[in-house]
Amino acid sequence: GEPLRRLSPTGVHTFDECRLRGAWSAARVPPLLPSSPAARLGTIVHRLLEEAGRGELSTRNVDARWQKLVAEAEEAMTQIAHEARFVPLRDTVPKYEVVRLRAEARATELAKDVPDTGPRAAEARANPYGYELRVESADGLIAGRIDRAVPAQAGPVLQDYKSGAIFSIRQGEGQQEIRPEYADQLRLYAALYFDATGTWPSKLELVPLPGPPIGVSFST
Repeated sequence: GEPLRRLSPTGVHTFDECRLRGAWSAARVPPLLPSSPAARLGTIVHRLLEEAGRGELSTRNVDARWQKLVAEAEEAMTQIAHEARFVPLRDTVPKYEVVRLRAEARATELAKDVPDTGPRAAEARANPYGYELRVESADGLIAGRIDRAVPAQAGPVLQDYKSGAIFSIRQGEGQQEIRPEYADQLRLYAALYFDATGTWPSKLELVPLPGPPIGVSFST
């Protein structure tokens, strides 16, 4: 096959853990194993928040959009033999209703306060703020999209929305810590943002469905 031409920040971590899996993912080879129903639901949550943040949803149609996204995902799943058994997601994802309510509440918040920060899926080089902000390394080998970059007095704040658990338990110590893959991805986005704009962010944040953002430490 052809050599890999580009990786995403998520793909870098996957490649580091398992090079074969990372190469398949980067080459967009269809997965041999089924996606988990929770992963499918996470994709729906992320899509809902993206659309709300870009001003594509009003506070009145958040629930209708959720239902449509779920229906589209379930229709796609019924076409895949090893995923059809997970339909409907309401019955196979633990705490489905909790996730739905939290996702719709967060999307409603975003829809109420959409900043005028530039066009959909803007290039960071042209506009340093907005949703789905495209960034890439100077050599073009790593590229991705930042969920949100917002202005602040101290400098840009980069945010990454997460629908699942942000913390993991450190083995043998019983202490919670931010999942390393999430922290590494966000730090890599910071470096890509600098490559694109010439400015380091002042803060990195993971944004869960419920509760305030969680800061991720980094150094320039």
